[in-house]
Amino acid sequence: MQTRLIIGSSVNLSFNFNKYINCMLNVIPKNDLSGITKIEILNLDISNNKSPKDFTAQYWPSNDGKDSRIEVNINKISKEVIAGYIFKFYKEVAALWLSEYIFHEIGHHVHQFKRHGVKKKKYEQFASKYAKAGYLNYLISRKKKILTSFRIGTFDIIFLNKKERKIMKKNLNDLCEWLEQNKEEIRFPK
Repeated sequence: MQTRLIIGSSVNLSFNFNKYINCMLNVIPKNDLSGITKIEILNLDISNNKSPKDFTAQYWPSNDGKDSRIEVNINKISKEVIAGYIFKFYKEVAALWLSEYIFHEIGHHVHQFKRHGVKKKKYEQFASKYAKAGYLNYLISRKKKILTSFRIGTFDIIFLNKKERKIMKKNLNDLCEWLEQNKEEIRFPK
C-alpha cells in the first residue's frame, strides 16, 4: 500500500508539500515505508503550550505496523523552526529542513517494525540516525537546487535581514563542505 499525503484544509502555506515530500520518500528504501499509510500535514493551534497538539511531528504506530501514520504540525514548525517566508520564497531550503522531521518519524516506524535487532531503549538514537541519513541522501538527490536556493538567500536583502543572510551563508558553506567530504549516499541504519 502506498503512503498517502494528506494536507489539512487549514494549511495555508504557499508550498507544494506533495512534490517535496514525494522527493523525500524517493530516497528511502521502499520497504521502510511499508505500513506507513499516511503522512498528514496539519495546522494545529499551539497557543496553549500544555496542549497535546504542541508537537512538531509525531509517529502514530498501529498495533501490527500496517496502518501507521505520521503527523506534522506545520503551524508549530513555521512558528518555531522554518519561518513561513522560507516556505514561500526558499522552497528547497524549507523542504530540506522539513525533511529531517519526516525522516525522524519514519525512523521510529522502521525501528519498531523493520529493524528487530535494535534495543527498545535506543529508539530516539535510531530515529536520529535515520533522520540524518535521510536528510543527507535528500540533500544529495537535490543538491544543485538546494545549494542554489541557499546562494540566493545569502544575497536577499528584501526578505532576509543581515543575520538571516549570514545564517544562509553559514548553512551553504556547511553543506558545501559536507558534500565535498561525502560524495556518496549515506546508508540508512540497520
